[in-house]
Amino acid sequence: MPSPQEQAAITRLLRQIPSPTILELGACGGEETPWLRAACRDPQHLHHVLVEPDPRNVQKILDAEPTSRTRRLIVGAVSDTNEMQTFFFATNLKDRSNASGSLRKPTGHLEHIPEVQFTHVGAVQCYTLDTIFEREWLTRIDLLYTDLQGSERDMIAGGQVALSHTRYLFMEVERVELYEGEALRDELLAMLPGWRLLEEFDFNVLLENPNFSERGPR
Repeated sequence: MPSPQEQAAITRLLRQIPSPTILELGACGGEETPWLRAACRDPQHLHHVLVEPDPRNVQKILDAEPTSRTRRLIVGAVSDTNEMQTFFFATNLKDRSNASGSLRKPTGHLEHIPEVQFTHVGAVQCYTLDTIFEREWLTRIDLLYTDLQGSERDMIAGGQVALSHTRYLFMEVERVELYEGEALRDELLAMLPGWRLLEEFDFNVLLENPNFSERGPR
């Protein structure tokens, strides 16, 4: 869950957008839905697409609220290719949540956050950000809200079209490696030339795309 300061910063932006489209990558059990909805000027006109690979979390999302035309759920992970990939499933021994699962092998995560155990390895379907953008017939993303556990580099690499039509990006960035081969803060920001850093928090950044444009009719 983001801090009160992070929620306030995102709320200020969303309140300016009449009918926002939010794409949430790594939605876990849908815990962010209530406050993201409350952050909108008119929650009834929110278009919310959630993407989550862990079946345990997917069930929580579905149990909380059914999907609809404006509340969509994609079961899968975000990568730079559309294929099945190995996924490291996680369990937090303190709160019993299933966050922190990743396409990348945990390394520093085991040392810095020992209460999270990677209990088993399986295969999940992966999609690029551009594929999701096309598949959902989106013309814009007002807020790209990401919690990808080390796969941020792959999201950017496979999402150049979608990112050009994205207004704001909230992204986790690390300064030490938690997963094998993950891109750290400075490298990730360098992969987004032209984007403006609005605010930086402990482990997250909020970015604006000054070159944002909505995609025209297809």
